[in-house]
Amino acid sequence: MSDEARVAAPAVVGLAGPGHRALLERLAIPVVSAPIADHFLLVEADGRLELRPPEALDRPGLRAELPPEKSGRSSGAHPLVRAFGKARIPILDLTAGLGADAYRLADAGHRVRACEREPAVFALLQSSWDEAKRTGRVPAALAARLELVFADARDLLAALDPVVGGEGGVYLDPMYPPPKRASALPRRELQ
Repeated sequence: MSDEARVAAPAVVGLAGPGHRALLERLAIPVVSAPIADHFLLVEADGRLELRPPEALDRPGLRAELPPEKSGRSSGAHPLVRAFGKARIPILDLTAGLGADAYRLADAGHRVRACEREPAVFALLQSSWDEAKRTGRVPAALAARLELVFADARDLLAALDPVVGGEGGVYLDPMYPPPKRASALPRRELQ
């Protein structure tokens, strides 16, 4: 899809303290001192950023949850990890989003380069990743296998140097919602 064909994203501004100001500035997200009407707001909460919609600035927002597993189930049992097989290969995750899939693949032993092109989503991902490493929720060996990249996946693909006989994988998450839901609305992450 061409840049001209992309749907304009809603305006996002950051109301972040010094801990995330540099990240927001690097991503060209304006930092403001007060909320702006009809703008999504990136705010600091518990050491990481969360995204709040204009109509719910007083409620907790969307954030990346790293590590993503809450059930205690190992990443190796996840269908995505099984799909890539037991051989530990480098994987390029072209649509990192909030990072759950990239984290699971790195946790299973793969070297993962996770790419996200949307500045607000990347800010959520990077701030959660930094906080998870800082607080020790991510083992050092796993942290060494997962790299977050703010870029358009097309640029990363164009720069790939194919090696004859080399192994590796490319992952493109289709973002299909679960088949059955009690609500007609998609999960909050998809909204």
